[in-house]
Formats: sequence, C-alpha cells, structure tokens
Amino acid sequence: MSLKDFLDNTGWFGPTPYDRQEALLNAQDKVNADNFGFAYANLESKIAEKEWDQYRTSLDEDMQIMYADANAIKGWTGRERNRQYTMQLQDTAYEKALDSYSSQMDFNRLAGLIALNDTARSYEDTLTSLGFQDRDLLLKYYEGGQTAAYETSSLTDRIVQADEIAALQVKGTALNKEIAQAQAALDKAGLRQGLDETRAKAGFKMQDLRREYVQKEGAQRNLGQAGRSAGKALQALLASHGATQAAIVDSITRADASEALNFRRISEGLMDTAKKTNLRYEEISKNLEHTVQQAERAQEGIGLKFSQLGTRTEFGREQVQASRDSAELQYAADQQRILMDKYQADLSAWGNVPIKPIDPPMEELPFKTPKMSQAAIPKAQMGPKPVRGINQAGGNQMLNLFGAGADLALAAANPIAAAAGDKVASYLSS
Repeated sequence: MSLKDFLDNTGWFGPTPYDRQEALLNAQDKVNADNFGFAYANLESKIAEKEWDQYRTSLDEDMQIMYADANAIKGWTGRERNRQYTMQLQDTAYEKALDSYSSQMDFNRLAGLIALNDTARSYEDTLTSLGFQDRDLLLKYYEGGQTAAYETSSLTDRIVQADEIAALQVKGTALNKEIAQAQAALDKAGLRQGLDETRAKAGFKMQDLRREYVQKEGAQRNLGQAGRSAGKALQALLASHGATQAAIVDSITRADASEALNFRRISEGLMDTAKKTNLRYEEISKNLEHTVQQAERAQEGIGLKFSQLGTRTEFGREQVQASRDSAELQYAADQQRILMDKYQADLSAWGNVPIKPIDPPMEELPFKTPKMSQAAIPKAQMGPKPVRGINQAGGNQMLNLFGAGADLALAAANPIAAAAGDKVASYLSS
C-alpha cells in the first residue's frame, strides 16, 4: 500500500485539522501497535532462533561428547586389551623362564654330581696310589729287614767259616811244619847215610888204593930195579897213591863239608819253616781278625743301611701321610669349589629369570566429558506499549510535536518503525 492510500484510509484528508490530526493519531497508533507487535514477534523469533541454535549446539555438543566418550572408552578398551595381552606375554615368558631355570637347576645338579663323583673317584685313586706307596715302603722295609737278617746270617756263617778255615789253616800249617821237620829229619838221615856211604866207599877205596899201592909197590920192587930209577918209580907211585889218597880225603872232606852245609841248609830250612809257620799262624790270626772285623764292619753297615732304610721308610710314610692329608684337603677344596661353581651357576640361572610380572592396576575408566553449561536465554519481555498521542490541532506545531513523539515512539518500538516515521514526516513536510 502506498503512503497516500494509507493516509486516505486513515482519513488524513478529513475536512478539519482535528479530524486529520485524529486520523493521523489513529494511524500512528495503529502503526505503533503494529510495530510494537512486530518488534515483540521479532524478539520472540530471535529468542526462538537462539534457543534453536542453543539446542542445535547442545545436540552437536552431545554428539561430540558421545563421540569423545566412545573414543575414550575405545582407547581405554584397547589399552586394557594391550595391558592384558602384555601381561599374558610376560606371564608366558616368566613361566618359560621358570621352566628354563628348573631345567638349568637340574643340569647344574647333575653336573655337580658328576663333578663330585669324578672328584671322589680321583680322591679314591689318590688314596689307593698312596696306599700302594705306603705298602711298597713297608714291603721294602720288610725286605730290607730280611736282607739284613740274611746278610747278618751270611756274615755269621762267614765268621764261622773263617774260624773253620783258620783252624784248618792252623792244622795245615802245623802239618806242614811237622812234614817239614819230618822231611828235614829224613834229609838229615839221608845225608848221614850218604856221608856214611861216602866214608865207607872212601874207606873201601882207601883200602883198595892201599892194597893196590902195596901191590904196585911189590910189583915195582919185584922188577928188581934199584937205584934212582927204582926210587923215582916208587916215588912216583907214592905220589900217585898220595894224590889219590888226598883226593879221597878231599872227597870225604868235601862230603863232610857238603853234609854240614846240607845239615845247615836243613836247619835253616827248619828255622825258615818255623818262622813261616809262625808267620802263617800270625797271618791266619790276622786274616781271621780281619775277617771278623770286616764282618763286624759289614754288620755295622747292614745295621746302618737298615736304620737308614727305616728312617727313609718313616720319612716316606710321613710323605705319604702328608700327601694323604693334602689329598683330603684338596678333595674338600674340590668339593667346595664344585659346590661354589654350582651355586654360582644356580645364581646365574636365577639371574636370568625375570622378576615375576605384576599385573598393573587397571586403568580407570575415562571420565565422561563434561557438558558445558549454557547461559539461559532470557525470555522475551514485553516492553511498554506505545502511548496514543494527544490530538492538538495546531498546524505545524502539532505536526512537529506529533513528529517528535512519533519519532520517539518509533525509535523506542522498532528501528524499522522509526525509519517509517521519518519517511512520513518527510512526506508530510513536503
């Protein structure tokens, strides 16, 4: 509707200014009422729009909260599954570690038993060897005693034999002396007999020579020679007889001298035999004494060797006992070392076992996302209703007042109505 039609319908062009003023007031009152209703409706529309925006925002926020809560629950569920899965893996690894530890402990126990058995066997072998050494020492000592007894018996037999040999040697020496004396007596008797035979032969020869001389002298004399030739013949015969007689005497003398010499030789031989016999007795005595001394020295040597053998035996047995004590200590040390090695291996096996997994506390459920509080939208408040203007028919002054009042009313009611009032006032003033 145009402003002219509006004014015509309101009776603006009435017959009197009052009517026109009244029509203007009615029109203004109607405009103010419409503007007031429009402004209130517009305000309620805006409030409804804000409420709708707030409701839509609330729905969006609810959707976001639901999504955030669902996402949080999903994350919590995934983390819980991961926690349970990790715990299962740790439990499985722990159980396997315990199984491995148990197997390692069984292995360590068997290895320890084997090592202890080896050590015990080595210890027993050592004790057996030491026992054989000790028995060997005792056997050697016993054999040394037997040897010493045998050698002592041999020395005793040797002394007895030396005594017997010395007695036989004394008897032999005495027998040789007796034989030598008997032989000397026989030699002397033989010499005397030979000398007697020589003398007898010499006597017979002297008689024969004397008879021959007598015969030759008688024969010479019977020749009848006389004088110097007969004397020379007798003298020659006498000389020959004398020479022969001297030779016989010399032979007897020599036989006597030879006999004396032989007697002296026999006497010297007997003296030499006596000296040799005495020397032989002394030699036999010295040999027997030396044999006894050698036997005594040998007996002392046998005793010394046997004593040394006993000392060495005792020392060897002390060494064997020390070796036995050392072997016992070594056996104890080996056992302790094996036990320590087993303990170290057990500790190492236990060190490979992880700490028993502890189920970590379950993560708390995520808090629900808080919904932000929204400020309450104020309800639409009914402002003061427009007041009908006063009809003061007075020309331009009334129009000005009306214009001023209308402007205030329109400006208070609605800016659109104010703008419409400005347009009416501009139209009327033109």
